[in-house]
Amino acid sequence: MSFKIIKKDSVTSTNEILKKRAAQNKIVTNEILWALEQTNGKGQQKRKWHSKKGENLTFSIYTKFHDLAADNFFIINSIVSLSIVKTLQHFTDDTIEIKWPNDILVNEKKIAGILIENKINNNSIIESIIGIGININQTDMKTIPNGTSLRLLTNKSNELETVLAKFLADFKEFNNTKNSTFIFKIYEKLLFRLGKKSQFIYNGESLEGEIKGVDTHGRLIVKTKNKDYAFKNGEVKWVY
Repeated sequence: MSFKIIKKDSVTSTNEILKKRAAQNKIVTNEILWALEQTNGKGQQKRKWHSKKGENLTFSIYTKFHDLAADNFFIINSIVSLSIVKTLQHFTDDTIEIKWPNDILVNEKKIAGILIENKINNNSIIESIIGIGININQTDMKTIPNGTSLRLLTNKSNELETVLAKFLADFKEFNNTKNSTFIFKIYEKLLFRLGKKSQFIYNGESLEGEIKGVDTHGRLIVKTKNKDYAFKNGEVKWVY
């Protein structure tokens, strides 16, 4: 697997630009758009991704899959999450966890986020655009609630190119959709608050339950006194 990296000073959204390039057939598999600044960066649930120019890694990857069923979409999320975790483990010994569905935490503070947009045809995922933001050198977290960065964790500055190269090496290692059982097992072990009671908002009401894991469809399994739930992304809101 090789990558074509396009580096830009400033763009609106790396995901949106790659989508346009794909629609115009002006893109190659494993093309990466890396921007030092996104003026309209995208996060989950139509949220904006905030990042100071030149201080963090913000990039998107365009990739294709062979015979990946649409209902197995969560394997992509798991591969990307584990790749980020392994990359961060190279730079810090602090506790790193995956907060379902798309955040990476260090010491329970957000250091990275993922936004994956898939194109589906005949019930198969034919291409994906994977947006990734990793806080590297930013120290002012006013625009990132409960955020942290490698700089804040280690008191060291890191070259963005170095972290990106490490991530791409880890992404190559984990990028095997045929090995989903192994991938999901590692993912679940790193799940934030696994086996602990947590608070959620579901259908406008407070819900307390123990997080039991994530199924292969990417649903969060929560056990309450009365029943077990399997929440899809966007169905439930974390409180803690």
